[in-house]
Amino acid sequence: MPPPRMLMCYLCGREFGSASLGIHIPQCQAKWLAQEELKPKKERRALPKEPAALTGGAMPKGEKAIEEFNNKMYDQFESGTLQHCEYCGRSFRDEAFKKHQSLCTADKPFKPAGTGLGAQSLSTKLEPGLVSGTAHAKAVLPERPKQEARSAVDSLKKDTNPALSKSLDSAKASAAPKAKGCSSIRASMDNGYPAERPRAYTCYLCGQQYGSKSLPIHIPQCQEKWVKVEEQKLKKERRPVPPPPPELTDELPTDPAGIDAFNDAMYGYWSKVSLVKCAGCGRTFRPEALEHHRKACSGGGAPVNVMAGTGGFNDSLRPRGFTCYLCGQQYGSASLAIHIPQCQAKWLAVEAQKPKNERRALPPQPAAITETLPTSAAAIDAFNNQSFDTYNTQALVPCEYCGRTFLPDALKHHSKACTADKPMARKAAKA
Repeated sequence: MPPPRMLMCYLCGREFGSASLGIHIPQCQAKWLAQEELKPKKERRALPKEPAALTGGAMPKGEKAIEEFNNKMYDQFESGTLQHCEYCGRSFRDEAFKKHQSLCTADKPFKPAGTGLGAQSLSTKLEPGLVSGTAHAKAVLPERPKQEARSAVDSLKKDTNPALSKSLDSAKASAAPKAKGCSSIRASMDNGYPAERPRAYTCYLCGQQYGSKSLPIHIPQCQEKWVKVEEQKLKKERRPVPPPPPELTDELPTDPAGIDAFNDAMYGYWSKVSLVKCAGCGRTFRPEALEHHRKACSGGGAPVNVMAGTGGFNDSLRPRGFTCYLCGQQYGSASLAIHIPQCQAKWLAVEAQKPKNERRALPPQPAAITETLPTSAAAIDAFNNQSFDTYNTQALVPCEYCGRTFLPDALKHHSKACTADKPMARKAAKA
């Protein structure tokens, strides 16, 4: 039994069942209006008018009627929803149209929508059945021996591009002596490494590997990056650039054994001066990775900076972030002021899509946001605690049965499992 035919939405071009389409269209219209409100007034587009086929009441049922209905919906979607390029005539969705405009200009317009094949394209010489998805595919290609087909392709290359055919023939001739076997490659291997592959050298600061010519260029750049990262920390927590190991003062080795010894020395130095050791388990990590590790480390100790040797956890290995009271995400001191107006606009746009009786007002800003942002670690923690309290009580939605708070979308999934008859257990507070 064939699957039921679907009906198309004239706004988004997606297909739905006959019962679902009537529910979807008002939601799609509300989404259109909310997205247009985020644009400047001069760029906003009015809501496309509903096709007459939707105002008739009952949905079509027969296969022919559904086909006619979908054709009308698609015509409206093509002409009303999509945006048309004035240079090439092709149509796009909003986000794709912006990218297309930067490339398709009056001086260099794209080709109109179609096959994309020119009059002199090789595909015009292909036999029926070779082009999938076109009229050629409807015909059946007669079988012929592989050797005959290969010779036909070679002759086609010679007819259309003699230079290409000549270069291919010379490439085949030069490659022929190498096709005798793998004995030459095996003979060139030394200590398990093929001679054809150049050996790489490890940087003592970042642990990455580079070629012999690239390493002297990379190291000064890596040292400069180290200084910039450390400048973002408090003065008492900054680490000086580690001095280059003595191996870097000599010429780089060229034999495999010498390169291995060099890389072992660089890796040991990198692990000692660049990585930060966890006091709980003794493992070493990059500073940003140590932040995540210490949350799950079973050793129970605080991480230790190997170079500084302070024995205490450096909580400012990276710049401290400031929590947004609406979304709970953290941002830098300069980014937070840019983010909050955008987050407020997003809140209003999301609430505008809901029925009026379900909309929530924009939560008031905490008093701390209207003042100068703090700089000390203790003051930042106090600021984040206040913002998180507002986020937890105002932005999140509590479950009426277990009291836990969720984002609106997450609460819908939670409500399926947490009911009045079987409420979930409330999470115990951490000691």
